[in-house]
Amino acid sequence: MLITAVIAFAAGVILTALITGTAAVIKRRSRLPLSGIVETIRDGLIVTDERGELIYANEKARQVFPDLSDDGKRPEVLEMLKDNDGKELEIEGRQQEISVIPFYEKQTYMGVTIRITDKTDEHEATRSLIELKEEAEEANRAKTLFLANMSHEIRTPMNAIIGMSELILSDNINSNVEENARNIRSAGNTLLSIINGILDFSKIETGRLESQETDYNLGLLIKDISNMIVLRLKGKNVELIVHVKESMPSVFTGDETQIRQIYTNILTNAAKYTSRGYIRLNVDWEPHADMALIKVSIEDTGSGIKEESIPTLFDSFQRADMIKNRTIEGTGLGLAIVKRLVEGMGGKISVKSIYGIGSVFSFHYYQKVADASPIGNYDYLKATAPAEAEKGSFIAPLGKILVVDDNITNIKVAQGILNMYQVRVDTALSGKECLEKLEKNNYHMVLMDQMMPDMDGIETTELIRNHKEHGIRNIPVIAVTANAINGTREMFMQHGFQEYISKPISISSMEAVLLEFLPPEIIHHVDRSEEEMDYSDVVIEIPNVDVEAGLKNYGGNKGRYLQILKYIYDDGSSHVQRIKDCLDTENYSRYIFEVHALKGLMAGIGATQLAELARLQEYAGRDGKVQVIKSEGSFLVSMYEKMLDNIKSTLNDAGMLREEIIQIREEKLSAEEFSYMLHELMGSLELLEQSEAARKIDNLLTYPLGAAIRRQLLEAKRAVEDFEYDDALELVRALY
Repeated sequence: MLITAVIAFAAGVILTALITGTAAVIKRRSRLPLSGIVETIRDGLIVTDERGELIYANEKARQVFPDLSDDGKRPEVLEMLKDNDGKELEIEGRQQEISVIPFYEKQTYMGVTIRITDKTDEHEATRSLIELKEEAEEANRAKTLFLANMSHEIRTPMNAIIGMSELILSDNINSNVEENARNIRSAGNTLLSIINGILDFSKIETGRLESQETDYNLGLLIKDISNMIVLRLKGKNVELIVHVKESMPSVFTGDETQIRQIYTNILTNAAKYTSRGYIRLNVDWEPHADMALIKVSIEDTGSGIKEESIPTLFDSFQRADMIKNRTIEGTGLGLAIVKRLVEGMGGKISVKSIYGIGSVFSFHYYQKVADASPIGNYDYLKATAPAEAEKGSFIAPLGKILVVDDNITNIKVAQGILNMYQVRVDTALSGKECLEKLEKNNYHMVLMDQMMPDMDGIETTELIRNHKEHGIRNIPVIAVTANAINGTREMFMQHGFQEYISKPISISSMEAVLLEFLPPEIIHHVDRSEEEMDYSDVVIEIPNVDVEAGLKNYGGNKGRYLQILKYIYDDGSSHVQRIKDCLDTENYSRYIFEVHALKGLMAGIGATQLAELARLQEYAGRDGKVQVIKSEGSFLVSMYEKMLDNIKSTLNDAGMLREEIIQIREEKLSAEEFSYMLHELMGSLELLEQSEAARKIDNLLTYPLGAAIRRQLLEAKRAVEDFEYDDALELVRALY
């Protein structure tokens, strides 16, 4: 063992000298008996001087290249080896890798070391692994097909079990039977959720994807996707060029979701792998019987694809050049799905690529024409805002909803939307407070934030579902989350939620939830004639904010959008301080929640850059990457502070931050009048009527009152603005 260790050590010393040492070291080592140790090394080693003349070659090198012993052929062999640095040469059926490393003495070039490594056995082992991998994949495909068939068969009896449980629960039954039926339904829903997950996975693997045909405008769809890709290209020197043939029919009938997925996947890939130059999308078409043949090419000047990777590029979980692109996100499933979607529409997809130069993806597919009128000039297409009214299409003044979120600004945003429908809102800042309020008050619905410290939304909802009181455990609970991905709805349903809403909250999703879960008898459909302050002429421009995208999130209503900006600004300084405190105290668990809230708020108003930075900080916290938070957290804070300054300027320009001058009346209130007005105010507070309560306080402040009473009313007004109705009620009662 000692001899072996000595030989290994000596070999390492000599290798180091040959690769990185000076000529003097090489000459000195060549005179020592230890030079024989080099002959035991498996690799071939060659050393040349600064003129390219051979100093040393071990026996392994001479076996692979016998011409090294021929004075006439030696220079040619040495030159050939230097020209093939980093490459593999096939020599007598063996794969030999060549590495050429220069060495210096006191910064003076002294020559090179050439290392020759036999890679044949390694390649054979790799081929064996590939064969084993292919066998495993074949077995996996068989398993997937089996799971798909079995899950489909199991769904039918499971639906019957759950349906019968619902029928039992609808009857007038005793509490024991009710509990058993609920347990059956809960277990059935859980199992059905698992089955659905298996079925969805198997659909991807087997290509059994269902289509839902609707009419869609291809030009507007491409415009929407292109805007998203442009955001991904920010910070890169890459131009997105889009050309859509003007004679293209404006409306097609097909699965818009699948069409969007095809374009998005390929364009996103191009954006990921292109760091300079351009991405060019060209969309052409031609009539084909009663259909349209859509012909698309997407060209990029990205990293390109190696020729040997192209045949497997559209296979599941394949990514080209894993070593070079190891930092690029993705599973390699996107192009496999694209291929299946295109082929499902009667088309084909192909790719041409030059490694290091770029790629061109070409595909075609067929669609039905719904409106043959031409699309016209693509550059002048304008995406219209959602057809949402300036006011809600209905009101529900008797509706009462509990909004649960640990972030006060998120609560205000939800309140701002719910105010459109005149719904009464109560709030809770934690899961614990939510449970306490449910036991004290009656609500029609709970809007539950997913991410909260101590007790998150899922834990809170599970406690609601297991509550002893019938009314509490059956209340509809709607999840509100900023992490909406595939399978989110199924996950929430499995944990007892009735539905979920994605952040940023859209008007349409909120309206759909209200219509579905509020009792129909309290919903009143109204005309949209009520006027509100007109902000249509206000020009809203905020640096680093896509205002147009933000307006879409709030129905294209500038007044509503400005109100959301005011909510963010009002809480902004305290939110910034909370983030700073987390950084100063290294409270990274709380930091995750604060930046998560920031992510949703910024995405809602269209501040995508700040939202993305908040997302990266959130996931750095989740992954325990403390150093990333320490190095970039202060930058996030400075960006947030600049954003608040910009929002302040916008609100000032819109006249929303000018302090209202209260004109004090000359007439005084009698004791009876003052008591009556306080009584009316307390009624509004008990009904959680924020706007009405604030108006009544403002009205009281117009009368001559003592300084102490005025201070207490102003404090009550601040409590109302923060949805602290109980605190406001206590302050007003003290005056009554």
